[in-house]
Amino acid sequence: MRSTRNTVHSERHRVTCRLGETRTTPPKQRNKLFQLPQRQAGDVPTGTERNGESRTRPPDPAARPHLLQRLPGHQLVQGVGALMRRGAAEFGDPHALLAQPLGVGGVLRTADGLLVLLRRSQRVAEAAGLLDIPGGHPEPKAVCQGVSEDSIQVEQLTESAVVRELFSSICMEIRDEVNIPLSTLSEPVLLGIALNHTSAGRPSAEFYISCSLSSEEVKKFYWQGGPEAHESTDIVFLSEEEMMQLDDCAPLWKELCPSAKGAVMLYRLVLPDILNVSTDK
Repeated sequence: MRSTRNTVHSERHRVTCRLGETRTTPPKQRNKLFQLPQRQAGDVPTGTERNGESRTRPPDPAARPHLLQRLPGHQLVQGVGALMRRGAAEFGDPHALLAQPLGVGGVLRTADGLLVLLRRSQRVAEAAGLLDIPGGHPEPKAVCQGVSEDSIQVEQLTESAVVRELFSSICMEIRDEVNIPLSTLSEPVLLGIALNHTSAGRPSAEFYISCSLSSEEVKKFYWQGGPEAHESTDIVFLSEEEMMQLDDCAPLWKELCPSAKGAVMLYRLVLPDILNVSTDK
């Protein structure tokens, strides 16, 4: 099994907005957080998700040997390593030459105090069968209406549009993956940034969202099936106590995918601040 170490950054590090605020700063132009990886001819995936899963059509069996010959895993890893070394040498940042698409994830709490996890499908490309929180990616096309994704430039992204999409995208992902109405979700609270070290430090913005539905109501909506129902096979609920006791010694910890581990660590770190914000409101 690959390493599942995660780096989490609270507001004192990478996150520039305070807990409870619904704003953040736009990404550095160099990082292009909304940039999607460029695919080569013959690649199968037609879309990407936070942990690398794809909204894909079934691969063409005839093309599979050719794809494996051109893109073996060890060569990809070596390529990433070379880019990171070059980035560190030339720019002082090992991630300078990586696309670093920003993911989003949501710690979703039901009205009866349970936290939602989804069992990832065996058909996704990464972390298949593991438990995850709902999540995905912000959509570049939502920021630049009428412009194709391949043509979007950083200069076209206004600060307000970027902020709005970062915070609204996680609600959209929850709606599509859990199949619950947007009207039942609170405004997202930014917990921090988690870096997935199984994917060259790929960043994900982790949020806390409360829901006005009970766990039974959420479960009912989930099993009705939503637009992205194929990405998960089951829904799991944890109590607050179970979530706070999760660590690398807990049996359930091994079932969590890297991004979910980062979100859990952030949630445990800033939970008191979340409760204070809720009380103040």
